[in-house]
Amino acid sequence: MPLPCSEISIVDKRETIKALLKCGATINEINTIRKHISSFKGGWFANKAYTTTILNLILSDVVGDPLDFIASGPTVPDSTTFSDAIKVLEKYGLWDKTPASIRKVLSKGEKGFIPETPKVGDDAFKIVFNVVIGNNRFSSLAAYENLKSKGLNALLLNSMMDGEARQVGFMIASIAREVVASGNPVPKPAAIIAGGEATVTVAGCGLGGRNQEITLATA
Repeated sequence: MPLPCSEISIVDKRETIKALLKCGATINEINTIRKHISSFKGGWFANKAYTTTILNLILSDVVGDPLDFIASGPTVPDSTTFSDAIKVLEKYGLWDKTPASIRKVLSKGEKGFIPETPKVGDDAFKIVFNVVIGNNRFSSLAAYENLKSKGLNALLLNSMMDGEARQVGFMIASIAREVVASGNPVPKPAAIIAGGEATVTVAGCGLGGRNQEITLATA
């Protein structure tokens, strides 16, 4: 599944994704890159498996469940292009720092020397069935029902939260303070459920990810 296209090493791919995760790029932006340096993602799995019927049971970790961004969409038409991938790297000042093998593939793709990822109309997608069987909202609702059954005053606040992790943490802390001070938006004993996917812009040699950042910012 992580197999890059033939001209790119797995080491170069890993280095690029790591840099994107640290710079604060969104999951959709990161997956735009992944789809264009992969032999599997961005619809390529369905394309290469044709004429086999595919049933893809999907656990979504992307806010809003856009199918071509969940796991970088191996079984759905890709809505992005090589040009889009280059723009992401340029947006975060990473183009000149990206391994030469990746810059070469993206540049060749933008010029039409490498086939684009499979798009709407590809025959392979006529025999592919994609079914979302779990996502952030399903998980948030399950947490809500469980906490409510324990006697807590539960509130499902949001299942589509995004943005910089530190700011999300500050928001969660402010809600907790309001609950303690006034009993709003729910009285104690309270359980407030919020789901989504934040991003982190790493400064210096920071360690950890979005979940640690939210927790520490909240504290």
